Amino acid sequence: MITAGVVAEAGGHRSPAAKAGFILLVGRVRPGAHYTLAAIRANKVGLTTIADIVVAAQPDGDRPAYATVRLTAGDYVVTSPIGSPPNFSGIAASEFHVR
Repeated sequence: MITAGVVAEAGGHRSPAAKAGFILLVGRVRPGAHYTLAAIRANKVGLTTIADIVVAAQPDGDRPAYATVRLTAGDYVVTSPIGSPPNFSGIAASEFHVR
C-alpha cells in the first residue's frame, strides 16, 4: 500500500525509442471496473478500458525517463509491454492500492 501524494519514477535502457519496448503506464482504476491481471497480461483487457492513465514514462536512448504524479486514494494498475515494437511478446502488469 502506498500513501497518497507525489510519486516520482525514473528508468532507463540503451535502445532508441523506436526500438524500445519499455514504456511504463500507470492507470487509476475506475470505480466498478472489472478486470484481472491475467486478462490484462493476455491483452484481453486494455488498461484504458478500466482505468484513467495518470502517468506514462518512456526512456529515449541513454537518457532515462522521469515521471512525477500526484496519486490520490484508489486502486492502480501498472503495465508495460514486453519485447520490441511492433512485435511485443506480452504485457507485464501489476497493481497497487493508494490510501
